[in-house]
Amino acid sequence: MYPYDEVQASEELIHGHAKHHAVLRSGKTPHRVLLVVEKEEGVNFPEMGDGEFRMLPQDKFPIHGSVTVRANHVFLHSHKSAILSVVIVSKEIADVVRSLFDLAWIGSSMYPTKKIEVK
Repeated sequence: MYPYDEVQASEELIHGHAKHHAVLRSGKTPHRVLLVVEKEEGVNFPEMGDGEFRMLPQDKFPIHGSVTVRANHVFLHSHKSAILSVVIVSKEIADVVRSLFDLAWIGSSMYPTKKIEVK
């Protein structure tokens, strides 16, 4: 889950994303992403592997940070006042955050969804 427009506006945050996305794409990494966007038009979400993303309106979900869960890792990033990153390595905490994401995914089913399949 992340604020698309804020991340795209920051060179510091997008530095290295292309290389990272290429690694995910080559491994056909499955993913689901909740993008918080100002406008749906113009969103250019990179192909990162097999997955899907939903676009949530920023006015209803004004987040200024991102949360990523992968295996037993939780990555928390602040994007607004200061760039701050925290990594938590814990199966139990990752499972809790993953369950919260699943709840948010189910609850956001009325928003536009795009599927991506890497061939």
